[in-house]
Amino acid sequence: MHSRSKNRRRKLTQRELIGILAVLAVVVIGTIYSSQQQGNDRQPDSPETSISSSDGSYTGASVDDPGMSAITTVFDSVVDGDTIRTEAGKVRLIGIDTPERGECGYNDAAELILEHVAPGEKITLLLPDGQNKADKYDRLIRFVITADGTDLSLLQLQAGNAVARYDSFDGYPSHPHEREYRAAQLATAGTDRSVQTTTCAAR
Repeated sequence: MHSRSKNRRRKLTQRELIGILAVLAVVVIGTIYSSQQQGNDRQPDSPETSISSSDGSYTGASVDDPGMSAITTVFDSVVDGDTIRTEAGKVRLIGIDTPERGECGYNDAAELILEHVAPGEKITLLLPDGQNKADKYDRLIRFVITADGTDLSLLQLQAGNAVARYDSFDGYPSHPHEREYRAAQLATAGTDRSVQTTTCAAR
């Protein structure tokens, strides 16, 4: 009787050990799967990719930035808040997205550019190392700097007319001011990737 009782207790202990090992295996597998999903499901316009600045001061791109190819050209006209026409061709501002024609905020973003540069004035186009020279629409991709040193991309972000986009956070080539741009952003992105400016959000 005594020996049989010992054997019975030994079998119960083995079952418990097997149960504990099974639970640990499930936890480990679940943790690995969860971390993989988090890496695959990163959304460029989600709060996880927003970046804050310690002092809220931003300078943007400059003609003095290292690693830039620069050309001087003449501003012609505005297409929308993130695209302009120049003597060098049509230019898409690096790192931002503004409302499309017909959307709320389109006029504000377009007019802001004209407040800082007039047709016929000289501007500087900057291409950082590693950036695509043009997009699929054959628009030059550049930082656009006015004669007084204003970075038009940063200007739109600080005015609440644009969201930071098309950088390494959402699968495009990185640019040297992407973190600063995302920290300066005031507008928000809709679930359909539309741009909701601060002015439109307040209406």
